[in-house]
Amino acid sequence: TNKAIISTGGGILLDNSNLDNIKLNGYVILVKASFQEISQRLKCCSSRPLLKSKGLECLFEERKKLYTFYDFEIDTTSKDVDYVAMEVIPFILRKVGS
Repeated sequence: TNKAIISTGGGILLDNSNLDNIKLNGYVILVKASFQEISQRLKCCSSRPLLKSKGLECLFEERKKLYTFYDFEIDTTSKDVDYVAMEVIPFILRKVGS
């Protein structure tokens, strides 16, 4: 069996078959942040089509309802990547081994 970590964008859950496939074949780690944090992170990313057409607040509210199916959740608000990794790694090791 091959083991892999696949990072998806939040929009992948807009199609229910994607979530079904992910849950059938692995685990879902919800990497979330506050609206303010996401807004700050995306200040320089004006080329995202959905962000342009719908606006961040609308997307945030729509997608928040979809993000209820997860095996592990980490709030990344005000945390650096090293901290987040140190929080997620133990979960992964428990689930798939080393």
